[in-house]
Amino acid sequence: MLASLLALQASLVVVPASTSSPFSPTAHAETPGEKAKKLKDDLRRLAGAESSLRTQADAARAALVVGTAKWESAKKKLAAARKDAAAKSALAAEAQAQTETKRREVAQFAAAVYQNPVDSSFAFATDVGTGDPLGQARGMADLDQAGAQQVSTLDGFEASKIAANIFERQAKAAARKATGLEASLAEQAVALRAQAKKTTTLLSKAVEKVDDLQSTIDGLEAKERKRVAKIRAKQAREHGYTGGGGSSGGSSHCRKSSRLNYPNGLIPQSALCALPQSGWYLRADAARKFWKLNAAYRAHFGANICVNSAYRPLQRQYELYASMPAGYAAVPGTSNHGRGMAVDLGCGISQFGTAQHNWMRNHAGQWGFFHPAWARSGPIEPWHWEFGG
Repeated sequence: MLASLLALQASLVVVPASTSSPFSPTAHAETPGEKAKKLKDDLRRLAGAESSLRTQADAARAALVVGTAKWESAKKKLAAARKDAAAKSALAAEAQAQTETKRREVAQFAAAVYQNPVDSSFAFATDVGTGDPLGQARGMADLDQAGAQQVSTLDGFEASKIAANIFERQAKAAARKATGLEASLAEQAVALRAQAKKTTTLLSKAVEKVDDLQSTIDGLEAKERKRVAKIRAKQAREHGYTGGGGSSGGSSHCRKSSRLNYPNGLIPQSALCALPQSGWYLRADAARKFWKLNAAYRAHFGANICVNSAYRPLQRQYELYASMPAGYAAVPGTSNHGRGMAVDLGCGISQFGTAQHNWMRNHAGQWGFFHPAWARSGPIEPWHWEFGG
């Protein structure tokens, strides 16, 4: 664009108006030199505005990358905390179950003692008068064993209670940690969305400024080309030249420039080209090739390609990033959708192995579109296609 404008600027000086020409400047009209200076000044302002816009966009994207990295780290910590809380909760439940088993054993022992306080284990006392030392010894051993079992049961019950209490406290602490991390993650998400909204508003204003300057320059370019064309046509007639112009041919869908200096996701619609599918836009070169790709697809399948997404504004990138599972949306400001060079397609193309998808794999490359390798490995996105020129 800059080169064409500079060429135009030169043409303003190279092709002066004849004093006898009906197209000669009036007394109040700007001279070619003045118009050239004005165009040069506008170009300088445009370059400055574009540079400022790009600086702002780069800073916003860098801040978002940092914020996103912290958010992703917090998500991993939250997942680990939830896993830890679940494990400790399971241990607490197991310990509680063991405590309940020990409690029943103690209750059964207490009931037995209450119902039969003179256990057969104590029958050795009746053997004292018989003078049977062996019987007395067996009785003493039985008594020791019974006592040991009772002590073991009571000790086991107390140990189970202690363990259950410890695991329950640990489980509660782990749950509180997970809850706190979850709240922190939600706050970070809110902050990122607020940052996205603020950034998008500021950058959108900057884009409007650049777009206004670009429109001014485009208007000057169109006006001066028309003026130069009239002058050259008059000069040709005066010298007897009658050469015809004719149509330049080619696609009539969109003749806009593909050299866009706008940041990712902040391209104004006026700089994009419409697709055959209503409401969707791409960069000019991508759009022109998509029209041809769509025509070939329609000739084969009898219907247009279904488009579910094309150029994606920055605000929409933020919305998708916040709502979609991790890994399924690019960090806002880095998506090829934001450059007007990617489409998400449907109606069979969105599934591997279908006739439509296989046709695209075999033929889309003829018009510069391809299915990126990452979309076939993880995350799996058969619907995502990009323009490579």
